[in-house]
Amino acid sequence: MSAAGTASNGRCPDCGEWVLIIVREGQPAEVPPHGCRARTCEYPDCRVTRFRDEMVQTPSGTWYCPKHGLFCAVTDLIALYQREGEADWTAISEIIEERLPGIVKKVEAFRALRRRAGAEAEVPFCPPGPFGSDVLHHHTAGSGLRSRPQPEENQRWRT
Repeated sequence: MSAAGTASNGRCPDCGEWVLIIVREGQPAEVPPHGCRARTCEYPDCRVTRFRDEMVQTPSGTWYCPKHGLFCAVTDLIALYQREGEADWTAISEIIEERLPGIVKKVEAFRALRRRAGAEAEVPFCPPGPFGSDVLHHHTAGSGLRSRPQPEENQRWRT
């Protein structure tokens, strides 16, 4: 093999499609950019990867899992409401009318997927948000998302 690597066929680990991969000795195979149907949440330390129609894309083009998409929309609403001077009610209304209904549907679909998968299914890791793991656990219970369990919480995650 050359330093540039050898082209071969393989499966994309995210979407499962057969794609061209680059193999280099002593390194994991590289999947060059392709028309991947899957996206990974861009929220720091979140490893959720789902198909595009299950994820939330912000107007700026950033992709988030449903929980983090909802968190970002709410953060935008708060910033618009608390801004210096008068709140930007036009922008607030646009978020409420255009973005939130789709995000809520995706959060609900993610919950339903979790219920269908059963309690024993592995769920994607979702790190604690800025409010701490207790609030995250309360708001994501049954949603398919979970925070990293704390030692005293280990029994909670086995049910």
